[in-house]
Amino acid sequence: MPLELGIDIGCKLFRGTKWKNKRILILEAERFRYQAAISDLAGSDIWAHHNEPEALIVGVRDWMVQEAGACPVPANRIYSSFLDFMAYNYARLEQEGWKPEHIRALRISELQGHMQKWLNKHRRLPSKSRIE
Repeated sequence: MPLELGIDIGCKLFRGTKWKNKRILILEAERFRYQAAISDLAGSDIWAHHNEPEALIVGVRDWMVQEAGACPVPANRIYSSFLDFMAYNYARLEQEGWKPEHIRALRISELQGHMQKWLNKHRRLPSKSRIE
């Protein structure tokens, strides 16, 4: 999403005030692929996940711990919980009569709603973002 990233960087550079200290996590499948489209990111820290979901979770988890003070839960535990949720959600929706292609095409907002209900019922990760 080069346009959205450009808007974020523009806000940070030119808007000042509350946006001056904005932190941006940039995720990319391959380490230097972004340079073909956005050369202005040279010198930025880009997290390459190589299309591996667990590597993506490691990158987001590490960034959240460093930048937002999130509770340092092991990435493999987050990934395991995600896989548990996806299996549970798929089976539940299938039992409700959903077609597999419709389950796979759920919009993010709807999937987030299902995740929130699942988390409330099966809470496994710390809910506090503070490191104790």
